[in-house]
Amino acid sequence: MPGRIRQDVPTASAQVARSRQRAGEGVTPTGLGQVPPVPPNQPTGRRTSRWRLSNWRLRWKLLIVLLVPLVTAVALGALRVTNQLQNAGVYDRVSEEVALASSLDEVLDSLQKEREQITLWVTSNKGAGSPPGGAATTASDAEILAFFQREWDRPPGNVLLWVHPDSHLPEQHQTSH
Repeated sequence: MPGRIRQDVPTASAQVARSRQRAGEGVTPTGLGQVPPVPPNQPTGRRTSRWRLSNWRLRWKLLIVLLVPLVTAVALGALRVTNQLQNAGVYDRVSEEVALASSLDEVLDSLQKEREQITLWVTSNKGAGSPPGGAATTASDAEILAFFQREWDRPPGNVLLWVHPDSHLPEQHQTSH
């Protein structure tokens, strides 16, 4: 803005005063006379902060410019990896549940076929189909046994293995492991 002087830019008179002070000339508390010289590498009058970015050496500025994005990228990458590992655990669990549902679907299909064969046997006055305990029952029992054997080897907590004591499954499966 015209007419305003920026405070951070020294004026010509301030520069002249500094050069006189460095040369040993200027105003002392007792009047005109000699002022002890100030070495050129020390600031005069104003105290500056060592944390101001303009006072840093170039190597420190470059180091900060390179380290801040690097540390940020490493932190965000670690968060992303942690999130992906948690998702992998969830996906493994879903995969196990899908395999269990597929295996259980086969068992239910076998039970439905057994039910249809027994219903056909009853409704046809024992002329068609399979009686209870016949071939259809044996096939569904074998499918149920295969399901339990597959699930028995899985980690605990996936499926509750329980067989009713009056079931037609083989004796080896009705005992607890």
